[in-house]
Amino acid sequence: EESLDALEKDTVFADMLGEEFVKAYTTMRWNEVTRFRSHITDWEKQEYLEIY
Repeated sequence: EESLDALEKDTVFADMLGEEFVKAYTTMRWNEVTRFRSHITDWEKQEYLEIY
């Protein structure tokens, strides 16, 4: 996440790769981070759902 924040602020990479590419790449990766965070693992299901 810190690397995505840094990439979004880095003008050198934006100049080299193009702002459109950096925007598309970081958007894709932020979506991936969101999906990863929202995924409930088998361990979490077993640990927390069996209580209720």
